[in-house]
Amino acid sequence: MVEELQEKQNTMRELFNNVPDFASAAKKLIEDNSSLHKQIEEFMLQKAEQMREKLMSQAQEVNGVKVITYVGEENPDLFKSVVPAFKGKFTDVKFMFVVGTVWQGKPNITVVLSKPMVDAGYNAGNMVKAAAKFIQGGGGGQPFMASAGGKNPAGIRDAVESVVKSIAE
Repeated sequence: MVEELQEKQNTMRELFNNVPDFASAAKKLIEDNSSLHKQIEEFMLQKAEQMREKLMSQAQEVNGVKVITYVGEENPDLFKSVVPAFKGKFTDVKFMFVVGTVWQGKPNITVVLSKPMVDAGYNAGNMVKAAAKFIQGGGGGQPFMASAGGKNPAGIRDAVESVVKSIAE
């Protein structure tokens, strides 16, 4: 048993580049990790702000609805920071935000609708369920926001287009 513990200790020393004090080295790594996570969060917020501005400039009108779409390879979590700004900006107009991402090989689609869209009878959950067929997936949500994941990244653009077409009919 002593030999086993010494082997583990030697392995740990190697992992920490043979530092004499494991505890201090581990504590420093944990602190560094925490600091890096904070930096990543700040970066993601900055990127979300830039993305929001870019998307706002690309808004189009479809059948009386202000529509913003995006298809790309960003982490879908990025858009969690973008959505609240859209919801606050488009409270009294018909607005729809549709984002399709392929992150780490997995397709994801999210639909966000303004209150006037929901009041007009549109339902993000139903839109996402229909669009999920294109990515061989499933999903759902609430009338104002829903998302779906799938297995077919090649269908993400068609999934997004199907949601936009659903309001053009």
